[in-house]
Amino acid sequence: MRRLFVFAAPDANRLIVRSPDTSSARAPFAPLALALLALLLGGCERFAGAGRAAPGASASSAVAAAPASEAPEAPSVKLTTAPVGLGEVAQAPSYRLTAHRVQPCASAAWRDVKAGHSRLGVELEVAAASEGAGQVPVNAFYAQLVNTEGKAYRAVFGGCEPDLRHKPLAPGESARGFVTFEVPESPGRLTLRYEPQLASGARERLEVDLGATPLQPEAP
Repeated sequence: MRRLFVFAAPDANRLIVRSPDTSSARAPFAPLALALLALLLGGCERFAGAGRAAPGASASSAVAAAPASEAPEAPSVKLTTAPVGLGEVAQAPSYRLTAHRVQPCASAAWRDVKAGHSRLGVELEVAAASEGAGQVPVNAFYAQLVNTEGKAYRAVFGGCEPDLRHKPLAPGESARGFVTFEVPESPGRLTLRYEPQLASGARERLEVDLGATPLQPEAP
């Protein structure tokens, strides 16, 4: 039985087949050597082609994996109509607001009042528009008082009753009650701002000029 030795040349472009008798084995096995060389070169090219295709595939995967941009938030609507007075109706696209009266409030027994301050209640009525508005939220903490210097006072717990209850209003419904604030004993002229956040994310602000409060009566 004849033994064969197959060598790959250092430049990887030639294949050498030898037997103990190199002079007699070279010619008969030349076709086999050429076939093996073709297989090796073809495999190298396929490997290189796969390597070149990888970056493209990776890029397409990255594009596919990129998250879609988030939808923009609904724009906020600021209503800047002139304030109305006590007892007058302020009108927004989705609701109406009326401040019926302003009065001092007795503080709840469990609630301390800051020194030099008093409780002031504003009786509000909020009414949802009859058509097309959807639900309108009612919450005392959508209201605040603002003095002539721009200082704002937020609603607090414990004060005049009945208080304005937190609830959503269906079209045509209304709610009425007091919102209580803790303000300095001489707050001066105050404006009430009411600004609910609607289901769309928009806000509609209405304002009521309360004038001089009962804590600071009008000068004669």
